[in-house]
This record gives sequence, C-alpha cells and structure tokens, in this order.
Amino acid sequence: AEILSQFRVLTQISSVGKMEAFKAFAGQIIEHEKLVVFCWYKDTIRKIKEMFPNVLTIYGDNTQDEIDKAKKLFQTEDKYRIIVLSYKKGSTGHNLQVASKMIKLELSWTAAMEDQAEDRCYRIGTKDTVNIYYLLGRDTIDDHRYSIIDAKRQAGKEVTGSKGVIETNMIDDLTKLIIRNNSRSDNAEVPEYEVLKPKALNHVNIKSENLQLF
Repeated sequence: AEILSQFRVLTQISSVGKMEAFKAFAGQIIEHEKLVVFCWYKDTIRKIKEMFPNVLTIYGDNTQDEIDKAKKLFQTEDKYRIIVLSYKKGSTGHNLQVASKMIKLELSWTAAMEDQAEDRCYRIGTKDTVNIYYLLGRDTIDDHRYSIIDAKRQAGKEVTGSKGVIETNMIDDLTKLIIRNNSRSDNAEVPEYEVLKPKALNHVNIKSENLQLF
C-alpha cells in the first residue's frame, strides 16, 4: 500500500510539472485541428478544463448521457476541438476518428491499455496518419513507467500468448525502482528543466512521437 501511494504521489508531481508545457503544446494543436488527451487522474482532467474553453470530457464524473453528447459534439462541432479522457472510462468503446492528434499526459499501467487508447483515433478505414505524443517528465517516474510499458509491448509482440503474464510484472518492476531510489542519498542533484526534441518511435501501426519535456 505504501509503494502504491508513492506511485500516485510521484505521478502527480510529474503531471504538475508538465502542465504549462502541455498548455502551450495543446494550444498550438487546437488552433488548427482536434485533439484527444488521455489522463489517469481526475484532478489532472479538471485542471485541463480550467485551461481551455469548450473542453469535452469522458471520465468517471460523467454520466452515460454526458459521454454520448460529448462524443457527438467532438465529432460534429468545430468549436469543440479538445476532448479529455481517463484510461478507465475512455480507452475502449469510443470512436474519435475525427482527430489525428493525441497526447498522453499521464500513462496507464499496461501496454494493452495504451494501445487501446490509441485505437480511439486509429480505426478501420483511417486514411490520415495518427500522431501520438507521450509527454514524459525526464528523470521522473514517467521515464521508468514508459520504458517498462514499451519493453512489455515489444515482448508481447514477440511471444505468442504471453501478453497478460508480461503486464502483471509492472507493479513488481516499479516497486523495485522505488526501493532502489529510496536507498540513494537525499542530496542527489536535481536536474535542470529543458525541452528535448521529439524522438520518433515505432509502435503498432501508428506513427508515435515521444516528447520529453523536462
């Protein structure tokens, strides 16, 4: 329980540090086209709603009628250019093919859930390239979670029928990380913030980009 609590705190620390960069990046996208954003925590979704007008949402606080209305408005009305979804409520069962840009502001816990989220935009019949942007806080828990998810995603492709077993090791891997980091000196140097150029990745059948922010 203590380790899981640390996961939550570390993830939220990283999210807070990324919000201004996210605001600038997302703002540039929605000037010209629609954008899908995936988050894990409700607090993050509420902050995004405060940043932009006409933000649509699909997460635990929405009723089914509100979700259906949000999807319809996003698909049909030009003024609604950003929709924010939680992984639990939004990674399956929704067609958001009208958007060709997606930002992962926070990560889920499994490669399968990440792939399902990306499939909300990349559907059968999609003609345009779908660009997926992972916003990762360098030297935060984001880096480690992404590396684990990506490694398990690649392993799942190579080993038939092993996907579920591989993903169960996520908590074990992060627990080892927390324990290892807690054993280090508290006087470790804090890294300076910087913006890095996107690095191209090869995932599934979608063009993905890994945008590390700091």
